[in-house]
Amino acid sequence: MQAEPSAEYSAPPITAHDGRTMIGHVVLATGLDAEERESIAVWHVSTNGLSTGAWILPIDLSHPDPATARAVLALCLRRAVIAWNPFEPLALLKELEHASSVAAPMWADTAIALPEIFDEVCALRSACEKRAMEERSSKKKVALITWPIALPEGPHTTEADLWNAVRLVLPRTNPVARDALRTANLIRWIVQRWRETTIALGRRPYLEREFGPVGHLAATWEQRLADAYAKNLRLTELPVELPTSIVD
Repeated sequence: MQAEPSAEYSAPPITAHDGRTMIGHVVLATGLDAEERESIAVWHVSTNGLSTGAWILPIDLSHPDPATARAVLALCLRRAVIAWNPFEPLALLKELEHASSVAAPMWADTAIALPEIFDEVCALRSACEKRAMEERSSKKKVALITWPIALPEGPHTTEADLWNAVRLVLPRTNPVARDALRTANLIRWIVQRWRETTIALGRRPYLEREFGPVGHLAATWEQRLADAYAKNLRLTELPVELPTSIVD
């Protein structure tokens, strides 16, 4: 599919709990492509956790081509940068800003760390389980919560640790795509676990009274996505057309 110049509508916008707009995440990875060229992989992951666009752009990171650098920056617009540790993709964006002479948004303000959002799911599930046990102690007919998929016990100190714990499988692909896909698939997995948690909460009035209506995603998560959409409005000197996505 051909990306729009602003790269913002590859997934329908979703309204956050506070009424603001969210369109999702952007994953960045560097490594070798299928032809063993140094490249940047850019993956769009929607608010629902779906991969909605993917690009692999060959680039010499020691001397980045300004046009390619601008294209990568444009693909990140209005999305929250997400990684296990956002330091590396944020440093990459700074290098691309310098190479392209583009004044870019403050990406770090809206960056998301995967451990942070995973911990949000763990915390809400733990609180729901504890409250269900308290309710059952006075009302024997109250059933304890059984989750469709359990969360793996930690600690998970690296992305690979969590990946191995949840037992997902990657398709055979080139190194740079593999790294981006692993992060994208973990985002989807965490979104699904959050959704299961909120469904369980919504079906139990005593939990809904205790924790209130929860958002499409965890509060901090939604805030970063909505901030990214609101703050990262535009870049100067954008390319007129962006590369064709490899995800249809």
